[in-house]
Amino acid sequence: MSISRISLLELCAGDLGLGVAGLNIDAVVSSTSYTINSLADYIPEDKAAQDAYAYFKALATPVWRRIDTYGYPTNNNVIVSRAVTGVNANTAVDIFFMLNPDEMIGAINAALNELFREDRGYITLVDGNTKYDLTATLTWLTNKGQIQRTTFLWTDPANAVNVIESAIPARRLVEESGKVYIIIPQLPPDCTNTKLAVTARKYYASLDTDAGTTDCPPPLARAAGKMRILQELWHKIGSTRAKANFGLEMAVTEKQFAALRTVYNQDTITHDPVMEEAWVGPEVPVEQGEWPW
Repeated sequence: MSISRISLLELCAGDLGLGVAGLNIDAVVSSTSYTINSLADYIPEDKAAQDAYAYFKALATPVWRRIDTYGYPTNNNVIVSRAVTGVNANTAVDIFFMLNPDEMIGAINAALNELFREDRGYITLVDGNTKYDLTATLTWLTNKGQIQRTTFLWTDPANAVNVIESAIPARRLVEESGKVYIIIPQLPPDCTNTKLAVTARKYYASLDTDAGTTDCPPPLARAAGKMRILQELWHKIGSTRAKANFGLEMAVTEKQFAALRTVYNQDTITHDPVMEEAWVGPEVPVEQGEWPW
């Protein structure tokens, strides 16, 4: 199940009381003034629109503008800081408070970049070759700390459904010139039918457009996004004001996020036991740290 950036943005902001989604322009008064009648149901006073931003999400290239004034109760006209082209009656618009859309989107992307899922890649072994570039197959791999498990995967040439996965007696991970390599001093006897299976943490990528989607589980992405947005708010308005208005929300969100991290294994660290255990074999060092090369 995937979720789009605009959905994450609207959900996170709505949960925190920092946004109103699903509004439409009723009339275009000028290039900087728009009538949004339904806004009166959400912010029925002119001062409530201070530190607010209109996000014209339906445009080919979505833009946002700071709201200068809000005409309630005389009218429901929103006057923005700069002109916007392409806006017509029925154009969809979201309203965000305290943080502008770029700040919220930046917080959501930062949250996604800290979350991961397990992914697996398979490297073909070559007899006599003990060093392999893992990033050639796992192109998203950036450092050896992401790797959780490495195993040999042997497929029976007489029966392809007969697959045996076994531990690697010893191996070493090396970072060189932005790539991650694995060195295996003792290859399996049947390299032709054996692959190297690498399981690693694949961190979720940033979302560059509103339509862009992530396969990060929506509940986890939503909770992480809210945490980051609250942190951004802390920096922008100061801890005293933030605690007074969002202290309880911060505590509740942090608790929810911690629970979801456990559910989705974000706190699980898995490594090959062989990396910490002594192993005795031909031409292989007894301890991990005693590599001969």
